[in-house]
Amino acid sequence: MAFHLFLVVKNIYFLTVHILGNGFLPREPELPPGTGELLPGELICARPRRPNPVNPVTPIATDPPQTWIPGETVLPGTEIPFPTLDTNTPIATIEPETRPPPPPRRDENHTLVTGWKQQRIGCCPAGSATGSIVYQGQACCVNVTYNSTLKFCCLTKKLVLDITPENTRFCYPVNRIPYCRVRDLDLEVYRPLDVSCTFNKQKNPLQCDFVCPVGSKISGAKKTTCSSIGTWTQPASCCEGCPTTFTHDIWFIVDIDSGVGVGAMSDVRKFITGLASYLPISQMNVRVAVTAYNRIVFTDQQTWYLDAHDSYATLDFAISRLPNEGLGRNAGAAMTWVSNNAFKGRLGDRPAVENLIVLIATGNPDDSITSAAAALRNIGRLAVVAVGPDATSSDFASAATAPSSENFLRVPNFLALDNNVKYVYQLLCGRNCITQ
Repeated sequence: MAFHLFLVVKNIYFLTVHILGNGFLPREPELPPGTGELLPGELICARPRRPNPVNPVTPIATDPPQTWIPGETVLPGTEIPFPTLDTNTPIATIEPETRPPPPPRRDENHTLVTGWKQQRIGCCPAGSATGSIVYQGQACCVNVTYNSTLKFCCLTKKLVLDITPENTRFCYPVNRIPYCRVRDLDLEVYRPLDVSCTFNKQKNPLQCDFVCPVGSKISGAKKTTCSSIGTWTQPASCCEGCPTTFTHDIWFIVDIDSGVGVGAMSDVRKFITGLASYLPISQMNVRVAVTAYNRIVFTDQQTWYLDAHDSYATLDFAISRLPNEGLGRNAGAAMTWVSNNAFKGRLGDRPAVENLIVLIATGNPDDSITSAAAALRNIGRLAVVAVGPDATSSDFASAATAPSSENFLRVPNFLALDNNVKYVYQLLCGRNCITQ
């Protein structure tokens, strides 16, 4: 009877293998991220944590046996301590594996797998307690794991490359003179970032300048050079700015009192053009208007409306012609004029588009700005930039839309304006790398 039962079980086993071998092999179940079964002899690279009910800032190591041990090889019979806040330290003893191997299955690449899961042979980077696991058939190069049958590690370039004749020549040049390739800057990842390069007689790039389209700026290095070992000195970054589809109506109210001096006013003009350089200026996207004031509110060439400029180039030219003349700072009168006259459809306002008003003051106002500020806050978001040693009134911070920590900017001197040209862009769009 026992012999017949053995034959039945054996036949069922081979029948199961036969059925699974015809394309019906189950996929290996995926474990939740950061967890896994602790098996003897496996090298582990990370340990998940669970919240600490006593002190949330200090998590506790996950209780055994479902845990990872950082950077250690766990052998049968090993006792592993798991420290907690308690005085008693729990101990886990790893027992030798006694289970039968699992049935044949297919991995994520639909490759037939028999026996236990592919053995872990290391961590990447080597010895790291927080790195990625390296399995059999893989290797680690510049902190990246790769399939060692399809790719190779080019240490001279600090790159993982496909095994091809071209890449082999690139990594180990026949003439022993290292060179760079534009494609290794991975520009496709950072579009619309582009490059303008100079080349040698062999048509190998020597230096590349990173280029961003109008309405955005390079967030990192502006250029990169091919080093003597054939690697780029600077990685590609991204083009920083508001998205190309971003829309807004922005009105600047600018103090042009001549008391600050010609140089300071030049810094103010440069600041405004810098603010606009991160925005997609056009009649379809971001429209920009300006009202200038000193003791009077200018309504002639020192003011233009939202429908005046369709490109950054024409806007930049108009800002460069803002004068530095007259005395007095009737900021309240200028803000009142804008609230009563500016945001009108006949002057280019778009009812469905959000409004931003930016007051740039180079000194304390000669009149009250409280009621005018309240009126402007009903029209849109009011941001206030107080520049220089004479713009210290507490009314500026209270005039801005709440919270003032976001919508009020105090710049102690005019030279520091250049460090704040991202203010409006980050106020509206956050820190953003634009993509095509």
